[in-house]
Amino acid sequence: VYSFEVFKRKIQDELRIVERAAWDDFDQNALDEYFFKLKKAKPNLARQSNEKILQLQGLTDQGKPTVAGIMLLGEYPQAFFPQLSITAMVVAGTEIGDLGERGERFVDNQRIEGTIPQMLEETMAFIRRNMRVATVINGDGKRADQPEYPPVAAREIVLNALIHRDYSIHTDSSPIRVILYQDRMEVENPGGLYGRITIDELGKAAADTRNPFIAGGLEVLMGTENRFSGIPTIIHEMEKAGLPPAVFESRRGTFK
Repeated sequence: VYSFEVFKRKIQDELRIVERAAWDDFDQNALDEYFFKLKKAKPNLARQSNEKILQLQGLTDQGKPTVAGIMLLGEYPQAFFPQLSITAMVVAGTEIGDLGERGERFVDNQRIEGTIPQMLEETMAFIRRNMRVATVINGDGKRADQPEYPPVAAREIVLNALIHRDYSIHTDSSPIRVILYQDRMEVENPGGLYGRITIDELGKAAADTRNPFIAGGLEVLMGTENRFSGIPTIIHEMEKAGLPPAVFESRRGTFK
């Protein structure tokens, strides 16, 4: 019900003021990098003061950091939102509860914290560390390493979860989950599909954006395209690798 109301009334949860946060909770190095990249990419905006830039870009409000600001440029976002993080797990079998040879529940298990860019890179390091890699002989007779999952597709899936998750008060206690099973990888984020798009239209039509200021900030910081190309890229990479197509599910306020 709340997700429907958010879209209908254009509520922007990413712009919530973080009452406990202050200006010095921003990471100064991250701020410097952000201003450098933004002023290079947006010369008209560059004429404004740094304080006004942050306000116009949704990263501060009334001089205080917003959720978007803390999650993109905070020194330690989890000081304010401990569960706005990623839990990454490797399961020995094909279901949660399957045990390994030594009775271990998880082969690897890590809580990943930091800003959105930091969590993306740390999660990709976790996935690369735990992916199986096969050695194959290509058409030229040369040996080549082939990872279990296309790294580009995996990165797009994790980035999609970080950008489009629900950042409302209703999901402050819900982390993103990344689980590597023996036969698949699952990424699940709080917040089902947003707006008018349906599962069948994913990758075929432009979607409404739940968190446009976070998406815009990442476009500045990381050069992410923000052109609705993530899902098509995932589909293409899976097909190119000769793997079954990705399966997308949206139910009970989560997207998997």
